[in-house]
Amino acid sequence: MSEGIKKISNIQIARQKLINEAEAARDERNYKMLTTKMEMLRQNYKDEQDTVYKMQSELRDAERYTRETIDYKAKTVVPQLASVLTGDEQADSESIATVAKQVGIPTSALYAEVQRYKQEQEKDLPTSLGEYKAALRLGIVPKGTSYTQWKTFDSNSVGKSSSAKLITTPQAISLGSKNLIGVSQDDVINSMTSETGTFVKSPPAWFVDSLQKDAGKDLNEPELEALWAEYTSNPAVQNFIKTGKVEDESESDLLQ
Repeated sequence: MSEGIKKISNIQIARQKLINEAEAARDERNYKMLTTKMEMLRQNYKDEQDTVYKMQSELRDAERYTRETIDYKAKTVVPQLASVLTGDEQADSESIATVAKQVGIPTSALYAEVQRYKQEQEKDLPTSLGEYKAALRLGIVPKGTSYTQWKTFDSNSVGKSSSAKLITTPQAISLGSKNLIGVSQDDVINSMTSETGTFVKSPPAWFVDSLQKDAGKDLNEPELEALWAEYTSNPAVQNFIKTGKVEDESESDLLQ
C-alpha cells in the first residue's frame, strides 16, 4: 500500500513537470513538442488510474484475507468455548471477550460465530424449542441451561423412562409438574383415578403442590377442587389416563 501511494506521488510530480513543459511548448508555438507532451500527460493520467485500481484490488484482497483469517480462528476455538458457556449472559460475554483477545480477533466476530455454532447444534436436538422453554419455565432444568446441555439432559431422561415406563420430561412438561419426572406412569394414573376408572374428586398431592407453588400461597379446598375439575376435563389429560401418552408434548402447560 505504501509503495502505491509513493508511486502516485511520483506520477503527480511528473505530471506537473509535463504540464509546465506543455505550456512552454505552446508559448513557443512548438506544436510538435506540445503534441508529444500532451500524449505523455494522457499516459500519466492513465498510469495514476491504473495504480489506484491496483491499490483498491490489493486492499480488497487484504480485507478478504483478514476476514478469512478471523473466520478460521473463530471456527477453530468455538466448539471448545461453547462447551464451557453457562448461559449466564454476563459471564458468557466475558468469556467470549477473553478468548477473542487471546486469539487476536474482534469480540463481535467470535460472538457471531458462537451464535452460528449454537444454531447448528440445535438443528439435531431431539426436543423442540417449546419443550426447552417449558422446561426452563417450570424449573425442570436450572436457569441458564443451554440448548445443548438440555439435549443431553433430556435424552438421558427419555432413555431411562422409556424402558421403565416412567413419566418422561416432555410428558411432565405437558402435565404441568416437574415433580412427575421419573415417577411411574401407573402411579400417576392411579393417583388421579378411582377404582372405577373415573377421576378422583380431591386432587392428588403432586397437583396441589404444583398449583400452590405457582400461586405462591395455600389454596382452599373448593379452589383446588374447581381447578382439578377444570384440569381433568382437558382432552390431553383424559388421553393420558387412557393411553399413557400425551398427544401434544411441546408447549402445553396444562396447569396454567
